[in-house]
Amino acid sequence: YDINAVAQELARKDKPDAAELAERQDIERELRRVLRQFGDSGNDQYLPVLVQETQTYIAFYRGRYREWFERAYLRKHKYWPVVSEVFARQKLPIELGYIAFVESGFNPRALSHADAHGLWQFIPETGRRYGLAQREDLYDIQRSTVAAADYLVDLLSIFGSPSFLLATAAYNAGEGRLMGCLRQLDDPFKKRSFWEIRGCLAPETQEYVPRVMAAAVIGSDPKRYGFDLPSEEDIRK
Repeated sequence: YDINAVAQELARKDKPDAAELAERQDIERELRRVLRQFGDSGNDQYLPVLVQETQTYIAFYRGRYREWFERAYLRKHKYWPVVSEVFARQKLPIELGYIAFVESGFNPRALSHADAHGLWQFIPETGRRYGLAQREDLYDIQRSTVAAADYLVDLLSIFGSPSFLLATAAYNAGEGRLMGCLRQLDDPFKKRSFWEIRGCLAPETQEYVPRVMAAAVIGSDPKRYGFDLPSEEDIRK
């Protein structure tokens, strides 16, 4: 091996170039905007971690998962008016709509190996709690979106608006799992944070939050992040 060449490669990876740094600043601004909607100042000590991991997933969506992302994004526009209307009625920030992006790729007929169904990937038991009594209700866009909004309101009520990352993670893992992890903290009130309990969660849930954030950040301005996709404004024209 050429030791000098290896050292240069490591240095390149350790020190992002100007374009990466500029993109990171854009991501941080967008994440701070999202956080403020939930009553979070964005000054949390873990914000740099969220920014870095969000950027990593943006790169992931641009790379290996680009084709999947673009298909899901184009499907999104068909169902986004329903999501926007229901979430506005419940006073939920629209960024939480990207949970459906990660859950199903906005495929209303999606079915997972865990028997989760539809756009919002409700399992039958949780669906029944929120009025989705019949299996076909799980695939109904309007009814399942209303159920998802009700569930998110409940999760935000349980964990508190400033802890919206906990609520987002709970959508994936279930509120019981997160409450069990919080109980293991020596101070579950002062340390009430997704980052404090992250190691207690399954790997899928650990990565769930930055995946949702990455989808929301790209969705705010696809062209800025290297996607030749129409924005919401383009679609409405």
